[in-house]
Amino acid sequence: MKWKGEEKMTDLVEGNTKSRLFRFMLPLLAGNFLQQCYSFVDGVIVGQVVGKNGLAAIGASNSIQFLMVAVLMGLGAGSEILISMRIGQREWKLAKRTLDTLLTSVLVVSLVLSVIGIFVSRHLLIWIDTPETVLTEAVRYLRIYFVGLIGVAGYSTLSGMIRSTGNSKVPLLLLVVTSVVNIVLDLLFVAKIQMGVMGAGIATVIAQTLSFLLCLIYINIKKGMLKYHPFCGDFDFKVVKEGIKCGIPYSVEQGMVSIGMIFLQAAVNSLGVNEMTAYTIGSKIDSFASIPITGMGQALCIFTSQNLGAGEIQRAKKGKNFV
Repeated sequence: MKWKGEEKMTDLVEGNTKSRLFRFMLPLLAGNFLQQCYSFVDGVIVGQVVGKNGLAAIGASNSIQFLMVAVLMGLGAGSEILISMRIGQREWKLAKRTLDTLLTSVLVVSLVLSVIGIFVSRHLLIWIDTPETVLTEAVRYLRIYFVGLIGVAGYSTLSGMIRSTGNSKVPLLLLVVTSVVNIVLDLLFVAKIQMGVMGAGIATVIAQTLSFLLCLIYINIKKGMLKYHPFCGDFDFKVVKEGIKCGIPYSVEQGMVSIGMIFLQAAVNSLGVNEMTAYTIGSKIDSFASIPITGMGQALCIFTSQNLGAGEIQRAKKGKNFV
């Protein structure tokens, strides 16, 4: 029996390798650029309205956020790989089970990390030597981030699952909408209502949660898409094990990077607020440099997984040679 979304979902295993991969990669690059842009705009608004202490407070929490997300990113990467392979194999029921199982797992883990993070935020920030002058604001910002961790993890994972079907345009379009929402809310909460750093955190959480909900609505109403049903009884611990196995290398890599960032942030924090502010600004500008590498890596991961699943070994190798 032919799956009604088969033609679209298996687009990456057919046709000209370079053109398919290039068209798939462009929205990924644009999406990564857009994410960095609205993060940069966040910083500009906070810097202009709140001042250097506000930027320093946000910067102090960034490395801790990244460490927490590294665990979830591993499961998300495992989800992309497994779903892409199932689609390449045309194993639609297994792909559906993989989506239900791994997205539910990510949401449960993010809920646990969220609760833990809310209670240990102050201790973590003190541990990395955050100055007293910005500690209170940094704690508030980090706790707000942890409150919205489910939305952050949900969007990151589900948008990756949508890309696994060969569709990189929809996550980009949804990101455009939520980026505008984030900037408008920043202007409202930070500049208009004068909520300071806390307002920036709330704006980001609302935008990220909206992104997740829009992705969820899209896959459940769009014909030919894998639907997400968390309570359908299709949870498979074997799939969880496979997802962890696929995601461990990525989690370890990102975890090591984030640990390095934490030690670097601690060193910067010990120098004072001015240095923290300068480091935060520099980090936001520097993040643009990784856009091409990240976009190409995401595209190749899904392209290769789909083609390996379909048994197209030579085509997968051609994709690698594309970059």
